[in-house]
Amino acid sequence: MSKKIADEIMAGLREAIDYVEGRRVAGVRVWEIPPSAIRAARQRLALSQADFADRFGFSVRNLQKWEQGAARPSGAARAFLTVISREPRAVMRALKSARPAGRASMAKIARRRAGHAKSRKPMR
Repeated sequence: MSKKIADEIMAGLREAIDYVEGRRVAGVRVWEIPPSAIRAARQRLALSQADFADRFGFSVRNLQKWEQGAARPSGAARAFLTVISREPRAVMRALKSARPAGRASMAKIARRRAGHAKSRKPMR
């Protein structure tokens, strides 16, 4: 391994440690949304957990975990939840015009993935 590559790996490790320890890292943006804000956004819309999850494309179980603080949403989900909490009507308008994947489409995707997995060669 060249010295340049080793130095880049070390720099990346230092950035990861800084991030984990709460220090700012150049080029990294994190949207934090506390469990209470997720719950408050849902309650402002007067939606049950099931209705909120269905409307915005989350699993009910994940939403429950997020609201309880037992799990943190992924980066993309945190950003989406932030937008929902600040501009819920705009998000609902945007999603209303989008065509959601129906159950038939999801089943077709699952079958395609299953067929693809079977066609793969086993790893040695």
